[in-house]
Amino acid sequence: MPATVTASRSEPLGRIPIRALSPQQPENRWPATGYVGEVVPFEATVFREGHGLLRVDLKTNRVTRLDDAPHSTSLGCDGIAWDRGAIVAVQNGVTPARITRFALDASGMRIVRADVLDRNSTVADEPTIGTVVGPEFVYVANSQWEKHDDVGRRVLARALTRPVLLAVPLPSMSK
Repeated sequence: MPATVTASRSEPLGRIPIRALSPQQPENRWPATGYVGEVVPFEATVFREGHGLLRVDLKTNRVTRLDDAPHSTSLGCDGIAWDRGAIVAVQNGVTPARITRFALDASGMRIVRADVLDRNSTVADEPTIGTVVGPEFVYVANSQWEKHDDVGRRVLARALTRPVLLAVPLPSMSK
């Protein structure tokens, strides 16, 4: 089911397909049950790259690009995780690749600060996916994408390396 996307500071981004949204309620026949503050895990497959961080309204399927903080960009994000009112992401679509924490305003519609937590190009040559584990963000430092061609075949001239996981401390709430 494609969603219409709007950009806060520019023209509409077009349509973004959202598929395999779960959990789903069959035809909205029953009222939702839960309580305020309950964490409900959900999944969705969203197809789009190169537009920064997007917010999806699960009721309307409206997708809106979050405004970036001044002098920063949220382009090239991968391995996105939630951390106490902020988004932590692997920014491997920009140079240099880095781990960034994007603090959001109370509405969740605007990034108010972008803090680079790690930029370790000697070890993390192609960082990707990560998750919050306690007080740290743990990510794959060497995804080895560059060791495969555009259709996923192994490039034998590029040696594979052992997988490396790195952990970066997350800032305290007072920061």
